[in-house]
Amino acid sequence: GEKVDYMDYSKEEIIIHLLKNTLCMYIYSNNKNSIDYDEKKLYEGNNKVSEDAIYERKSSNNKIANNLIMNGYDIDELTNIIKNIDDKTYYFLANIYVLSRSLKDNVKKIDKAIYYGSEDQLKIYRMLNEKELVMKLKQNSKTK
Repeated sequence: GEKVDYMDYSKEEIIIHLLKNTLCMYIYSNNKNSIDYDEKKLYEGNNKVSEDAIYERKSSNNKIANNLIMNGYDIDELTNIIKNIDDKTYYFLANIYVLSRSLKDNVKKIDKAIYYGSEDQLKIYRMLNEKELVMKLKQNSKTK
């Protein structure tokens, strides 16, 4: 929703945190041979879910990250992608964020996954850290 007053982050900053987590999980999932990896723990957290549910979560996460990587070639395009994400997808991203970070061991692994990223993945991660992106997203939400 729109109301995140109780947090120290704006709505736009929260969205960026969610997308950075999604990108890191994508990198983490695609570097199984290089990273101590447990996909089940990553996508189920403290809950026990079916292999099908884990597969669906991973596939959905990877589609979102892949869209960022393939189409977010500059700040304007990345802003456009983010502003077109629907509420259902934001809910999914928030859920994946909580699940993936619910186990203490996962947090460091996810955050360090960026070191295994390709040039294109690192470019998107750097753009997600740009203050200009937050400003553009905020401007966009004011014009709606």
